[in-house]
Parts: sequence; structure tokens; C-alpha cells
Amino acid sequence: MRCSRILIAACALAHMALAQTPTPRGWDTYHLIMWSTGTPRNFTQWIERLREIGFTAEECSPGREAGPFLSNKFGFYVENLVPELGFLNTRKPLYDADFQGYTSTRDKQYLLRKPCLNDPEFWDTAKPRVQNLVRPYVSQQPLLYDLRDELSIGSFASPMDYCFGPHTLREFRDWLRTTYGSLEALNQEWEAEFASWDDVVPMTTYEIKDRERAALASGKPENYAPWADHRAFMDLTFAQSLDRFRGFIRELDSVTPVGIEGTQMPSAWGGYDLWRLSQVVDWVEAYDIAGSREIWRSFLPPATPILSTVFGSDFPHIRQKLWWLLLHGDRGAIVWDDEASRSIQKDAEGLPVTGRGWGLAEVFAELKSAAPRILGLRRLDPPIAIHYSQASIRAHWMFDSREDKNTWPRRFSSYEAIHSRFARVRDSFMRLIEDLGLQYNFVSYQQIENDELLRAGYKVLLLPQSVAMSEQECRRIEAFVRAGGTVIADNMTAAMDEHCRRLPRGQLDELFGIQLSNSGDPGIIQRQAGGGRAVYLNLDLRDYGKYRLTPPRGDALRELFARLLKDAGIEAPIKVLDVDDDSPVPCLEVWRYSGDDGQYVALMRNPEFNAASLRQAGYPDNAEIEKRLRIRVIFDREVKVTDVRTGDAFGPATQMETDLDPWSPVILRLEE
Repeated sequence: MRCSRILIAACALAHMALAQTPTPRGWDTYHLIMWSTGTPRNFTQWIERLREIGFTAEECSPGREAGPFLSNKFGFYVENLVPELGFLNTRKPLYDADFQGYTSTRDKQYLLRKPCLNDPEFWDTAKPRVQNLVRPYVSQQPLLYDLRDELSIGSFASPMDYCFGPHTLREFRDWLRTTYGSLEALNQEWEAEFASWDDVVPMTTYEIKDRERAALASGKPENYAPWADHRAFMDLTFAQSLDRFRGFIRELDSVTPVGIEGTQMPSAWGGYDLWRLSQVVDWVEAYDIAGSREIWRSFLPPATPILSTVFGSDFPHIRQKLWWLLLHGDRGAIVWDDEASRSIQKDAEGLPVTGRGWGLAEVFAELKSAAPRILGLRRLDPPIAIHYSQASIRAHWMFDSREDKNTWPRRFSSYEAIHSRFARVRDSFMRLIEDLGLQYNFVSYQQIENDELLRAGYKVLLLPQSVAMSEQECRRIEAFVRAGGTVIADNMTAAMDEHCRRLPRGQLDELFGIQLSNSGDPGIIQRQAGGGRAVYLNLDLRDYGKYRLTPPRGDALRELFARLLKDAGIEAPIKVLDVDDDSPVPCLEVWRYSGDDGQYVALMRNPEFNAASLRQAGYPDNAEIEKRLRIRVIFDREVKVTDVRTGDAFGPATQMETDLDPWSPVILRLEE
């Protein structure tokens, strides 16, 4: 399909103007949900105190009587309906025994997940069990059903070669038949010699690492397919399992959203292909690790309840994070409350509110005042797409873990969140776009194969170290460029197929003209293709997320991307300068929205919320950007401006001055 630049722009406008999907029942307000250990002395008084702070709902464990919530007209959601979806609490010893047995012996008998998610006997009992838990709540209108908190095929996103059980291997072979079409094609891709489908067994990570070392020593290309296909199938198994459980619940309650809590970063492990998961849940409480919050936002419908959890009593940073999440579309928050961090003294006479509770109340009042207006707006995002490639996530895990030799099983989730090079590259691409006053959406491998780039009207596609891609993805990207789009890649692009087998030549080398003469900046290859352009940067952007926190470091990269995007027809319509020196304000995020009463702009400092843990990777703290500033906001046209939070009005004018603090946003309504 060919399309002119004009048509692409028109498609983009149509995409940005899409109406929000219907808001789920009970989610036309911003919910603040208490998750608290222990039992209050007086439940009615407990609800009164929660209301005083600003809470609207509480967690309800399955089997707990919901009548008191209804009689007190207080919201609730039902949590942890399927413990078998994770290895927490009483189930943790099952995983620990398998992990210890496998890593000490490498015996595959320890790779049978308990329960196996492909075992028919498990599903025979799972459906009546889950439906019996849900049935009492159906008439009581819960806000949400949660399948499992911190769920995983194994332990979070830590490496474990589950599952090699007979039921999984049988289903895996059937999937391979569909994927490859013939045993000969499989043997060729895997470099194997299976005589029959019944002989097909994937490689464990220990086995694929042995193959990798031999290949590198002999100068042969890597081929991770016998391992990567198994991981892809387990991602599919996990997503299908969630969808199946959601179906069981929907048979009884077709209205209440069904979802998951405590989700991990995108990973080769644990079932964390966020594209697949986004297609089988109605809501999510996401841990914002390695860009996962924005990936979920990109893939879920606009009105989907997305929540985050609040810990501790650092009120300035809690205010900062909750405002930032609200502007990104969060429809509420969960507050973790235990003996070490109480909001209400639930075992004391009168249940007094603590200092933490009153501190949260102040933050909540701000958010609840602004949320109804913000949640009713529609995002106006420029037509910029960032590639989400699960195959590349698998390949990069193999690259990163080379340094570990046979200690790879100890690349636990917490380590990966800090040390994954691919996560740092993805973060840098995100931050570069945000620091230019722009926004973006992630687009998955499957969406690209289905021609989403043209259908949704994107003008720019960014490929952050997208090393493993399918032939169909590559052909659709070529068609996108020929139709007038711009694709920008850093390095390693499409050097492998979607099974993580390295190819003799990159699948997009011809598009980028990698072997042709340079036509742009030193080290950068730019090439016209049809009506569009392909840009190959030959750069490692991994450290930009670190550099940006100590301005002016990173300026050269920002200037490069600003120029490339401008050449593609994309510029930020709002510019924000420091009044003191007229320089662009660093680490500032800008959102644009459309409402029935005009357009809106929100401005807020954009810190690294995980700076403390990333210190191990050389990240500084956020001190440089946690300062109050006087800013000048410059518009692309003359407008009347109302500061939504203060009510102050300005204009008509093409610019204005205001104060920006580091903990909360400036929100402006613009009228012609």
C-alpha cells in the first residue's frame, strides 16, 4: 500500500482524535485504594478514617465478606484469585526447591512447573474454583478482579527454564508445527536433526549457552532459536492462561474489569511479553520498571484503569510521582500500609490518623480535585512510534548474560532492572523524545506486521537496538518508508530473525544503505526510499538516560533528534525556556490534550524515579532538576490561557511566564 505524506498526516490526525473507549463501571472517578495488613478494631470507624484521608476503596481478599463495604458505601476490589499464577508466600518453597535442584544438577526433572499451565487436570479444577470464589461478589459490584499480584511463570522476571513438563512439550510441538510448517524447516532453523516431531525438545539456557560459546569461539553466527522459541511459547502460554481465567470470570460477571497487579519489566522470562499481556487484561497495576508504564499505556485502550502503588512517607516525591502518573493516564493509586508505615493506627482506640495519613490526605486532595478534568481529556500525541520487540528482548538477554558464564541464573529481576543494556537503550529513546517536548506510543512487533504504522498514521518509527525481527515486520517497515514515513535506528538493526538466529546480512541493510556512501552527519547514514527516509545512527544511546540528569550533558543528542524529527515534519508546538537565560528547560515533560472546552497543556519536571537503585549503574540523583524555576512558555499561535490549578487568566498572547516547582505540574487551558 502506498500513501503520500499528506495522507500520512491526515491519518495521524484521525488517530489522535479517536474517542476514548467506554469507561468501566465505577471508574469515572479517581480511586485511592488502601492495601493494609492487619484487622481494624472497628470496621465502620476504619472506613470513616479512610474517607477522612481521601480513600475511596480497599482491597478485599477472596472469601472475605464484602457486605460491610456495601453497608458503608465504600468501594472494594477482589485480589489474588489464582495463587497458582505466582510463587509467593506458601508457594515459594516449590520454586526454591526447583531452582536449587536445577542449578545444582542441571537435571530437567526440576523444570516441570507446578502446576503446569498446559496440564488439562489443572484446568479441570481451576474453573470451578475461581468461579466459586467470584460468585459471591458478582451482585456486589466490585471495582476490579485481580487474578494475581506479582505473578510469573517462575519468580518475577528472574531466569528459570520452566516448563519442560510433558503437557507443555506436547503443546509446544503443536505450536512449532504451525509456526514452521514442516520438520525440515524447523531443523534448518534450529540447526538440528530431529527425526520426528516427538523427538523435538528445546534447549535449556545451559545448553544454548554452550552452543553460544562454541559458535563465538569458532567465529560462527549465534543461533538461539531452540531456546528463544521455547521462551516465546511460554510467553504465549502465560497470556493464554490469563485470558482463560478472565473468560471464567466473565461468564459470571461481564462488567467488572479483570486484571493483574505487580507486573514486572519486559523480559525474556516470567511470561513478560507486555504486548501479549495487554491483550488479555482489562486493568493493570504496573511496576514502572524499564519503561513498562508507558508500554502498558501504549497498548491498552485509553479508558483502561491503570494503577500504581505508593510506599513510604516521602510526601514531595509521592506528590511528584502521583501527578506524573495522573498526567500519563493513571486512574488511581494503591497505598501500601503495614506495621512499619501506618496511615491509621488501626489497633488503637478511636483509630487515629497518623502523620503519614494526614500527609497523604494533602496530596490526595490535590489529585482528586484535578483528576476529573484531566481524565476527561484526550491525549494529542505526535505520530511517533517506538518499536516494542519481544524477540529483541530475548536476544539482548543472551548478549548481556555472556559475562555471567554459568552464573546466569542469578540475573534476578532486581539485577536485570539495573544492568539490562537493552532497557537502558529503550529508556534513552523515550527520554530523548520527552525531553524535546514530544510524546510517542510503543508499537508492537505484531502491530507492525499487521500494518499499524500506516493504518494509525505514524510519521516516524524509532528502532532501539531492534536486533531480532521477522521478515514480515521488515517488509512492512519498508512499505511505511516508501509511503513517506521516516525510520530511525541506532545499531544492530534486524541482524537476527524473530527466532533469534543471526543472519548473513541485516534484513533492513538495503533500506538503510548501510554499505552505501554516507549522506549526512559523520557516522550517520541517511537514505531516501520512495517518499520516505531511513536513518541509521551508528550510535550507542544507552547512557543518554544518565546524561540528561546533569545538564547540559546530552545536548548534542537532543539537537540531533530534534533535527531528524523536524526533517520528518515533527516539531514541538510548545517551547519552554528558563527565564534567567532563555535556555530550554531540561528534563521537562510536555503533554497536550483535547477537551470539549479547548486544548490543554501540562508541563512537569521529568526525573528518573528509579535513580536510587540505578546508582549502581552510575546514575546521579535528581538534585539538578529538583529546583523551582521561573519559566517562559511559548505557544505556536496566539491564545487565551487559563492556569487550571490557580484560575489565573492570561492573553490573548503567544507566550507567558509562570513558576514551575519540581513536585507538581503547571496545567494550562488554551482557547483561540
